[in-house]
Amino acid sequence: KKYGSVLNNLAAIKIEQNKFVEAKKILNEAILQLDENDPNYQKKMEGIYDNLSFVLYNLKDYKSYYYQEKSIEIRDSLRDVEIVKILADIEGKYNEENIKKQEQIKVAEEQAKAKHAKDINIILSLIISAIVLGGYLFYRYSKLKQKNLQLELQQNQLIQQSKIEKLQSESREKIINATLDGKESERK
Repeated sequence: KKYGSVLNNLAAIKIEQNKFVEAKKILNEAILQLDENDPNYQKKMEGIYDNLSFVLYNLKDYKSYYYQEKSIEIRDSLRDVEIVKILADIEGKYNEENIKKQEQIKVAEEQAKAKHAKDINIILSLIISAIVLGGYLFYRYSKLKQKNLQLELQQNQLIQQSKIEKLQSESREKIINATLDGKESERK
């Protein structure tokens, strides 16, 4: 069962020698000798059927068309298998690239989210700092204003007290002057 392709080559030699009857016998034997478990079985069958159709055509046996058709069918099925493999490879590469792109997009999205979260943290920190600073400045301003008001109140109290003292001293002076005037009038 290992000699199918060898017999096909031998038949090809007989075809070159125009010994078509011998080639036909050899090709029929080659069909029987092929191992169906051989991974290249269909490729070998295609070659045998191709040669057999050529031999039968030259022998004016119109079964040649039958074998030619079988050869073409095998060739087409082999080509279809190749096309499926090629398409699978292309699809695999496309899927790999697509997966890589999706991973890159995910990484970019995660980086954007991390940057966004970082920006939000910075903004919140700035807002909290501004609120704390504003509260502190407001506290300091209100303390300063309170001190100013206390100083102003003390100043007003001092002014009032000095006015009262002035009035008291003026009153005393008037009393003293009146007393002196009264004594002087009495003396006179």
